[in-house]
Order: sequence, then structure tokens, then C-alpha cells
Amino acid sequence: SVNSATVTVTLTVNAVNDAPVAVGDSYSVTANATLTVAAPGVLTNDSDIDSPSITAALVGSPTHGTLTLNANGSFTYTPAANYSGPDSFTYRASDGLALSNVATVTITVNAVSGLVAAYSFGEGAGTTVADASGRGNNGTILNATWTAAGRYGGALLFNGTNAWITVPDNSSLSLATGMTLEAWVQPTSASSNAYRSIILKERPSGLSYSLYSNNSSRRSSTYINLGAGDQSVQGTASLPSNSWTHLAATYDGTMLRLYVNGALVTSKSVPGSLVTSGGALRIGGNSVWGEWFMGYIDEVRIYNRALSAGEIQTDMNAPIVP
Repeated sequence: SVNSATVTVTLTVNAVNDAPVAVGDSYSVTANATLTVAAPGVLTNDSDIDSPSITAALVGSPTHGTLTLNANGSFTYTPAANYSGPDSFTYRASDGLALSNVATVTITVNAVSGLVAAYSFGEGAGTTVADASGRGNNGTILNATWTAAGRYGGALLFNGTNAWITVPDNSSLSLATGMTLEAWVQPTSASSNAYRSIILKERPSGLSYSLYSNNSSRRSSTYINLGAGDQSVQGTASLPSNSWTHLAATYDGTMLRLYVNGALVTSKSVPGSLVTSGGALRIGGNSVWGEWFMGYIDEVRIYNRALSAGEIQTDMNAPIVP
């Protein structure tokens, strides 16, 4: 028999591109803060057996915030002002030839820690102010007038003689270990030596904690009681009339601080614990000394901890969402 010559058969195996595989992710951020995630970000747990290089492309935007998603997987997310709860966005990974499945990135926006009362004064009518903190510390209005001319939306105008808001005592308002008191105020009369209370938690013949727009020295101030008399610090200048000013007082168990328009103006070391009581919380006046506020009050917040300067500045620039 005769054998043929050996022939070489060349086979070409053409590659088939496999699409990337995207896997969902979970993150969390505090309300009124920005979440920043560096590369590879959402691509960290994604894969492609054909290519070491993949990019991210946004599919669906979040509902309760703003997002910037970059091709390298990094992103920044800022929740809507004062929003807390779940949010999410979707994306695909790409290798330049094929797209992955749609993956979901879940973001939990945690409520600001320690908020026990928050009043936007956006109701515009009626005799009740709603507490937006979720603690149920609603207040009843007496003789204060609704106005749309607030720092953010609505506000209440106090007449300086007999107008206030009363919030019944609640255990959440017993601020033994720390506090932050905040408000936007616009006095409608020039400073005098009359005390003008903005926030005051009453106790028999005295106070537990308070925030004043004016005292006998014509200064904004805060007073707290640690069991051996009141302790206080005051600002360096009188508040302007017919102009909005943001005031905040904090106490962390050691330092008592006062902020004006987000800037620390004075502080004092007074270690101790705040005296608690079953008295009402008053806004715009009090039943112990009167001390009626004259002007507009808006955006009142109370925390059971001392906020940082940065947190106060964030509050100052973000309206309360009812």
C-alpha cells in the first residue's frame, strides 16, 4: 500500500467574549453628610474572566439624593437634606464589548444621632407645631403668629409679652449627659437689658437648660443647671435686629459652648451632669421668669449630645424636613 504524506490541519479557536458579572453592594451614611467611595468602589466585587479592565456605567439614579458615579467605580452620594431611610441606584459593568447584568447598590441613610426635637414651623396654621425628630414632642402655640417669612419657609412671630410654645415633658427631653440647642432667630427690637429666652426646659423655680437671644448684658447666652446653681456663657456682641442669626449651645459633660452663625464664640469648662426635671419645654418664653422673646423663631433643634462645629454648620444650612 502507499501512504500519503502527512498533512497538518490548522484549527483556529476564536475567543468568545464573556460579559462581566456585577454584584450588588451596600453602604451607609449619616443624614446631611456625603458618602465618598474611592475606586474601585462598586467594581470591587465585580469580575470578567476575559478582561482585567472593566468600567461602571449608571443605569438608575437614587430617589432620595444626588449621585456622581465614575467609570472607575468611585462615587459620591449626598442624601436629600434631613432625609433618613433606604435609597439605591443601579449600574452595569462593561468590558468594552459586553455589559454585565444590572446590579443594585443599596445605601442606608441613618438618622442624625441624638435628635430629640425638631420644629420647622412650616405648618402655617393651627395651634400645634409638629416634632420632626420622630420622638413625638409636639408643641402647643399660645399667642404666636404664623408667618411665611421664615429663615426657611414658615416661622412663628412672638410678641414679647405673652407668646410661647409649650412642649409637655418627655423622657427624651431629659438631657443629663449632653445637649445641643439650636435655632434661627430674628429679633424685631433693639437689644436691651431684658432677658429673652428662645428655648428653656423648666424645673421648679429654675431651669435645666436654656438658650437666650439676650441677657442683662445684651448678649446671646446659654444657661444650664448642674445642681449647684446655673452655669452660663455669653456671646461677644448683641444680636442685630431685623436680621436672621443662627444660635447654638452645646454641653458635653465638661465644656459649655456657644456658637453664633456656626462659629464658636465662647466656651467654659464646667464638668458635671445636667439636672433633669419634669417641667415643660418652652419656646419663646417661660413660666418661671417670663423672659418673652420678641421677633421670629425658626428651625429649632434639640439633641441629647453635643454636636461638633461641622454638624452645627450642616444644620444651619439645611432646613428641617417635616
